[in-house]
Amino acid sequence: MLSKIEFDSRFSRLGLMVGYVDTLLRKNEPRL
Repeated sequence: MLSKIEFDSRFSRLGLMVGYVDTLLRKNEPRL
């Protein structure tokens, strides 16, 4: 079982990646 610190660090990294990709998609995508 992962410790809370390890889980938080991994989860925050994943969240940053998802947010970054989402921002790129929104910038490149024309508004409908």
